[in-house]
Amino acid sequence: MVPTAPEATPAAVFDGHSLVMSPAEISGLVHPGVKGAIEDLYSRIGDGGAFRVVRAEQATWSDASLGCPEPGAFYVQVLTRGIWLVLASQGQEFDYRITGA
Repeated sequence: MVPTAPEATPAAVFDGHSLVMSPAEISGLVHPGVKGAIEDLYSRIGDGGAFRVVRAEQATWSDASLGCPEPGAFYVQVLTRGIWLVLASQGQEFDYRITGA
């Protein structure tokens, strides 16, 4: 099943079911960052590979590291809204943090 509702939020689009979508089908998704995450996943698993959504939620992080600070790096200390998206395929989880939600 390929979601097509343009008014859907990322959480509604990704309902935890396995999805098989081509890059062309992704173009109708709401947030361009979600589209980019799925395209990145396809670059890793191959076009047409199935994936499962583990997490798809709006998040607010306490700084610009999006909850993934690197040791020794400095981040702007500002509340940063975004989407926390975790996709699973072929026994691996892929964690995406997307700004601008």
